[in-house]
Amino acid sequence: MIPIRQPHRAVTRSQILQAARELFETEPYHDISVEAIAKRAGVSRATVYLHFDNKRQILDELITDLRREADVLWPNLSVSNDRSAAALTPHVAAFLDAIRRHSGAFRAWMQAGVTEDDVAGTSRRDLDRVRLLVFPDAAPDDSDALARTVVLVSVIERFCVYWLDHELPIPPDTAAAILAEAMAGVIGAAPARTLVERTTG
Repeated sequence: MIPIRQPHRAVTRSQILQAARELFETEPYHDISVEAIAKRAGVSRATVYLHFDNKRQILDELITDLRREADVLWPNLSVSNDRSAAALTPHVAAFLDAIRRHSGAFRAWMQAGVTEDDVAGTSRRDLDRVRLLVFPDAAPDDSDALARTVVLVSVIERFCVYWLDHELPIPPDTAAAILAEAMAGVIGAAPARTLVERTTG
């Protein structure tokens, strides 16, 4: 039998996460306190600390949810032989849909990364993970694959930051198509090492 307190605990945790999600949608990450999250959730600050050690841990859980949905993009790229803009667009559209639905957490993560070293460390691990998924055959020390991954992730992140933060009037289908074009230019061309050989050979 499930203890009667366990479902209640799960509901309370969900309320806290939802409150943080809503605040991250409208307020800068660094201006939001645990107390503000507690008030929004309708619980005490002590209750929040029963579930999370700090605000960053709340954000981590929200980002985990975002990654779970947004990661549909990278595995599809790793197994696809067609990396044209047209082939990429449906995958990019699904990725952007996840980003839009988790826009507050995404924005907060970008803001936290400016000042928190552990966020920067996590971002580097994310970069390595994306490189392995997008360029699975590249050697660990392949600087061309790493450079392409950096450009790829940078383009995606900055596009989403400007699109969401500035609320630019770009329809989702247009956003997906244009971003897919940019990505195809990075990963759809010949391997960078071949381009280097052409210019130096």
